[in-house]
Amino acid sequence: FRMVSIRSMLILTSLITISFSCSCIESTPEKIYCMSEFVSKVRVDDEWTKSQFTAYTVKHLQIFKHPKSTDNATLVKWVYTAPQSAACGVRLTKGDDVILAGSVRDGHLFINDCAEIDPSFDTRAFENLNCTTTDMNSQ
Repeated sequence: FRMVSIRSMLILTSLITISFSCSCIESTPEKIYCMSEFVSKVRVDDEWTKSQFTAYTVKHLQIFKHPKSTDNATLVKWVYTAPQSAACGVRLTKGDDVILAGSVRDGHLFINDCAEIDPSFDTRAFENLNCTTTDMNSQ
């Protein structure tokens, strides 16, 4: 009886862990680009975490996609994400150059782990990308 209880507890713990983890549909950098409101190569300057979010100060090195609501000159230097990886929060390292893609709400940039683009990706693929639904289904 005791062995059954321990086994049941282990299974229950595993299910709870799985249900609280971030899950993303596998995607290509091109699809992430098309689904995102902004895409930018940045250098991570600083980080600070509150209970509700983690914020990063970044320097935009190259902006590939601007939100429709902004001019094409710049993006704000603050980027926000969930503080825990289970909530799809993104962990960035100060000094690293990374490609960020995400959404814009009330002028703030938000990122999550489901829109991660490998920093070694050849961003020239973004230059003439046509983000129509038909094209996206074929990629």
